[in-house]
Amino acid sequence: MNPIFIGVIILLAAYAFNRSIMKKATKDLDDDLKLKIFEAFSTRNNYATFFILGLAIVFFGALQFYPQFSFAISIIYLVLFAFYLIFRFTSNYKKLKQIEVPKHYMQSLVISYAAFIFGFLGFAGCFMLNWFR
Repeated sequence: MNPIFIGVIILLAAYAFNRSIMKKATKDLDDDLKLKIFEAFSTRNNYATFFILGLAIVFFGALQFYPQFSFAISIIYLVLFAFYLIFRFTSNYKKLKQIEVPKHYMQSLVISYAAFIFGFLGFAGCFMLNWFR
């Protein structure tokens, strides 16, 4: 089976796990706190979506125009995405601490991000395996 296909499955499973943990944690919050979180992250999530979309377009465009450098372009993309994940986690964590969300919600956030990062590492590992087959 193609390692990239396996990597995508790992990444999607990690994403689904991430979302289910956060959905369950959010269900336990009161409505005022949910509104605070929504207000704090709605614009931030839009910017994040545009950034990831732009990064993906640049990645695929670079692969199209410079196929001879596809390995280097892929490594750069994976590193940039990893930095993005770390930045996003730390900034979200700080913002949620400012809002003063309950401890169980912060724990769920850490667990969900850890799961997603492990999923990303699994994807990156499968991606690298594909290069060295």
